[in-house]
Amino acid sequence: MSNPENILTVVRELEPKLPSLLGEKATELQQQISPLIDQLAAGQSDGADLLQVLYTYPELADVLHQRLDLHQPIDEVLLRDRSFQNAPGTPSSVFAGQRYICPEPGCSEEWFQRRVGQSPPLCEVHGVVMVKDEG
Repeated sequence: MSNPENILTVVRELEPKLPSLLGEKATELQQQISPLIDQLAAGQSDGADLLQVLYTYPELADVLHQRLDLHQPIDEVLLRDRSFQNAPGTPSSVFAGQRYICPEPGCSEEWFQRRVGQSPPLCEVHGVVMVKDEG
């Protein structure tokens, strides 16, 4: 996968072109990706979550695939973070997981950050970025 700096550069170049590529869908997408771009720019993400959202739009998938010079099929790129990283047993490092919840009132979707650098996913029900549970 491309490094986070490359992803950020390509996405920022693509942003002004979203209305011409996606039409009315561009506004909704911009709302979804703005916090993910901010997280990537702040070094709080590796960009996989941002690419996952962008690749759901076929109009963007080919452009991203070419511009990021991805040599793997996109399914392998998006599934990379879902594989097991360590063998069962004694953990290689201790990390207190963080609970994230959907910001939509009444939604029961939740996600737990299991290692440093993981970005929260989108709520599968509402399509918004999950937020840290401060409760």
